[in-house]
Amino acid sequence: ENNIMIVSVRKRFVFVHIPKTAGSSIYQALRPFNDAPDTDENRHLELTAICGRYGYLADQGVTAVRFDYSGTGESTGDFATMDFEKWLGDVERMCDHVSAEAGGRPVILHGLGMGALLAQKAFAGGRGDGVLMWSPPSSALDILKQGLMIRLSMDMLLYRAAQRKSANDYIQDLKAGRRVQIDGYSWSGELWATGERLALDK
Repeated sequence: ENNIMIVSVRKRFVFVHIPKTAGSSIYQALRPFNDAPDTDENRHLELTAICGRYGYLADQGVTAVRFDYSGTGESTGDFATMDFEKWLGDVERMCDHVSAEAGGRPVILHGLGMGALLAQKAFAGGRGDGVLMWSPPSSALDILKQGLMIRLSMDMLLYRAAQRKSANDYIQDLKAGRRVQIDGYSWSGELWATGERLALDK
């Protein structure tokens, strides 16, 4: 069986899937932060899928590395104080760490959704030797708008029409620095502001 090493790098929770033989490359995977509510059951399902996916890469001689962004999953930090620039910093620091440990082997960034956007920005900034993007949004704001739709859907179930806020109401709350609860996460105004600034390079 392949080895899975669980480590903490600068307070980021990291999984390293190690091949039986020396890996030919390092494959770093970046995931979305809000693909599913962060419950014990969802974490178990996610980790099961990850072990299968990256176990396959390990079988092909590729060392696979993934980590939880600050304030999410098992990493330290408060989600309510996080934003996209901080998460991009997480990606860049992890890339630097992985590249330093890679022993000259190529480092490939792979991201899903928001992770794809962050991987592309890190690669454009000189990190890694290649990038593979899976369903990247055109901007981080697209990801936030999807989350906002979840809040509006819940409001329709819980409140009468006269009591509901519109999408613009919530956006104005965020721009005014008020926190908004979205699918179990506390969003800050800075999260929205950095989402407006972060876009996929053409």
